[in-house]
Amino acid sequence: MKTFLRFLSIVCLICWMGLIFFLSSQNAKQSSAVSGGLIATVVEKVYPDFENLTNYEQEEMISSFQHVVRKSAHFCIYMGLGFFAFLTFISYVNLKLKTRIFYMLFISILYAASDEIHQNFVSGRSMELRDFLIDSCGVVTAVLICSLFVAVIRPLREKIRYKNSKQNIKTVNYDFKYEDYDYSLYTNKQREQEYMPDNFTDAQSNEIVIENQASEQEPVVSEEFEYAASVIGKTVVKSTKVCNELALTNGEIDTKELVNLVLGRTEVLKAEILKILNSDNDFEQKKDLMQKEQNDAYDYFDSIKAQIG
Repeated sequence: MKTFLRFLSIVCLICWMGLIFFLSSQNAKQSSAVSGGLIATVVEKVYPDFENLTNYEQEEMISSFQHVVRKSAHFCIYMGLGFFAFLTFISYVNLKLKTRIFYMLFISILYAASDEIHQNFVSGRSMELRDFLIDSCGVVTAVLICSLFVAVIRPLREKIRYKNSKQNIKTVNYDFKYEDYDYSLYTNKQREQEYMPDNFTDAQSNEIVIENQASEQEPVVSEEFEYAASVIGKTVVKSTKVCNELALTNGEIDTKELVNLVLGRTEVLKAEILKILNSDNDFEQKKDLMQKEQNDAYDYFDSIKAQIG
């Protein structure tokens, strides 16, 4: 989606440049006719008696507005250029904001200079420093307004995202009841006391202890535990990669909070896997449930990464 929007903004920027080139290619007579027609349309709406004036009076009135309208048109059309340049470069989040703003201004102002040079070769038109300064002011105004808008809106949007992400983590943690599961570990001595009657001889006790030690040296892991360990391991590796990507981000977003969300979601997955292991489902059902948990965690990681572009 971001790639499509970036492509669309580039197309709009090029089309807007084409419109400016087309208007600049008109000779003085054509350009005056366009601006004069626009002024006549507006004046007719503002002054109802305009049609009752003589042709000379109408031309005088239109001429009095000609200069203001033409310079205002310069300013507005280059505000549009600055706006589309902003949309094009603002999506490159891997660049610092100052760098992106520099590219917006540099390309737009450079085009304004080339446009004035172009007009110098059109019949009846001329290259004017005043027009170039007006064009540049239009670009700077558009970029400044858009930057202020982003500066105000972006923190609010990110705050809402963080709040929703935190709430989702809290909800999952609350729904999961850790006290439902017994994770207590027994030492060899506790096992001996639990499973060896008092009337056992020392020799019998030693045999049992030796058997327990041998079984501990060569543990037999069930298939479902192996699968669970595999899911947890892959998710931990994935979350580590995401955290590394977040740490290397040079954008304006505070990535520390995003990293905490990724780590928190990883811990939730571990808890859910343990919950599935303690369930009464058969192995195939447990595999499906574990795989679903892994996919949900991956989707969450992707949503976190999407916030940095």
